This record gives sequence, structure tokens and C-alpha cells, in this order.
Amino acid sequence: MQSLKSEFTRALKGSGMIIAPIIIFLLLLQEGLSTGLIEAFKNESGNTNVELFGMTVFFASVVLLIPFLSAIPYSAIFCEEYESGNIYLTLHRKSLFRYVSDKVITVWFTGFFVTFIPILLYGIICSVFAVPFDTSVEEYNQMLENTAWEVVLTNGGLIYIFLQSFFLGCFGASCALFALLVSVFFPNKYFTWCFPLIFCFVLNFILPRLNLSVFNPMQSFDPSYSLLNFSGKITGIIYMLLYHIVVFIIGFITFYAGIVRRVFYGTIKLCCFAVQKMEK
Repeated sequence: MQSLKSEFTRALKGSGMIIAPIIIFLLLLQEGLSTGLIEAFKNESGNTNVELFGMTVFFASVVLLIPFLSAIPYSAIFCEEYESGNIYLTLHRKSLFRYVSDKVITVWFTGFFVTFIPILLYGIICSVFAVPFDTSVEEYNQMLENTAWEVVLTNGGLIYIFLQSFFLGCFGASCALFALLVSVFFPNKYFTWCFPLIFCFVLNFILPRLNLSVFNPMQSFDPSYSLLNFSGKITGIIYMLLYHIVVFIIGFITFYAGIVRRVFYGTIKLCCFAVQKMEK
């Protein structure tokens, strides 16, 4: 636990943990000002908090930039340690499993929080300014009918806003993990930061055309009503949870295998080469 605590402390000291959420919040605020936030504040808008939140989040560029912004805070940590050679000293002090688990857990939570916190904060602002979502109004219910969110339309839309923010945070966490994974195979921090953005865009283009949208990261935070025939059942929530759990497990295994391949096999080859040179 002490090593994990040190890892989190190191991550929190990085400027990315401040810059990334600020950018996400400002992008949401910018879009919100043009979609009715001021009107809601003046009681001139008929939009509910759910409508205002949804229009802002899904029309803003923030969703497209989450894969990049979530990777900035800590996903390139392996690149730094590998280039400096500190990884060999670290692995001398802690086990491989501990090293991998500390990195994967820390990267996942940094990606989660830099996405979740600003989106939830904006959702709270929407709930303060706009009228609450009223399930007794049939027009409102039809908005999210037959979607994964139908089961959480209670408490004036607050549960919806929280869960939507939560799963967008999970999306950011999975994207940060995508970046960490590629860093062990291509240890370049600039490529590491950009990879999740490229990866999500490519999958979002290819998978629907192959009828494999169930694997699409862009569906992992708001699955469409037709995907898996959710029909407003709890299945949609379960799908989103399972998606990110599976990504975490696969990410852990892949990063572990990548460390073994790059660090340990590389060290053995280097030692063999040095021995051969000495013998000559």
C-alpha cells in the first residue's frame, strides 16, 4: 500500500492533474453558455437539468478530446522511467506484480478523476440553474425512453447526471489505460498521449461497419438504445460496467506482458551482449 500511495502522490504533483480537468470544464462551460446556461440562470429557458447537461456534454468537443486529455496526467510515466533507466532501480526494490499493479491502478484513477470531476461539477451547475427533470411530464420521459438511462430517471435527474459523469470518467480511465499499454511497446510520451485519441477514432469508424459496436469505446459511456437491444433495462448499466472492468483486466495483463518483454528480456539480451564483448 505504501508504494501505491507514493505512486498517487507522484501523480497528484503533476501539472497534468490540474490542467486536464480545467480544460475539460472550460470546454463544457463554453458549450453550455451557447446552449442555454445563461438563459437557465435567468429562468428564460425551458430546458431541464438533464436536457442542458446532455446538450452540453454531447455537443461539446470535450467528448472527442477526453481520450487525449485523460492520458496527459500520468499515462506516459513508463516512458519517463524507461528513458531515464529508473525502472531498473524500481524493479530492484519491488516485485514486477507490485510495479504493474501500482502503475495500472494509478493511471486508471488519474484518467477517471480528471474526467469525472469537471463533468460532475458542470452537472451540478446545470442542476442549480435549470429546472429539475420531472418524470411526471410525458415529454421528458420520452427523451430517454428505451435507453440505458431509463432506469435512473429519478431524483430530478441527479442520479442520471451522476451516473453519466461516472461512466464518462470510466471512459477517460480506460483511455488513460490504452495510453499506458502502448507506452510499453512504443516508449515515446508524445505518441503515448495521442494514441488513445487515434485508437478511439479508428475503432469508432471501423467497428460499426463490422456490426461490432459492442466493442466500441465510444459506446462505453452512453450505449445507443439499439445496441444489444437494451430497451431501457438495467442491461445497459451492466454493459458499461463490464466494458471497463474487462478493459482494466486486459490492460493489466497486457502491461505485465509488455514489461516482461521490454525490460526483462531486454536486460538479458544486454547482459549476453556485454558478456560476449568481454570474452572477445
